[in-house]
Amino acid sequence: MMNTLKAINPKNIIITNGIVRIIAMKRWRSIDEWDKVVYKNTETFIYNDLLEWHYDITRYEEPFLSLAEIEEQLLKAKYTPPFYVWHDDYLDGIIYEYGNYNPPSWVIHGRTKGFA
Repeated sequence: MMNTLKAINPKNIIITNGIVRIIAMKRWRSIDEWDKVVYKNTETFIYNDLLEWHYDITRYEEPFLSLAEIEEQLLKAKYTPPFYVWHDDYLDGIIYEYGNYNPPSWVIHGRTKGFA
């Protein structure tokens, strides 16, 4: 499938540790009933405390990371794209997606109506 969404610069998008949900794929190796090695991808929620967030009260009131840093940490932890980052505010939010197209890039996957 061709990517018709515009790629965004992940270094310029800052995600705060407030209302954020991250989903990634985790690849599992297992043995099936015929003793064959099989690999399965499982969608996994990434808890905020699994990432190393920056703390700088002079810049943001909450801990923060860029999308590029989230991508780097998830890949280092052996998670497999696609990655989805939901970042909600009171009245709106954005869903970012990484790695569903070739070449892998961050795109705006959708918008939400926020959590209020």
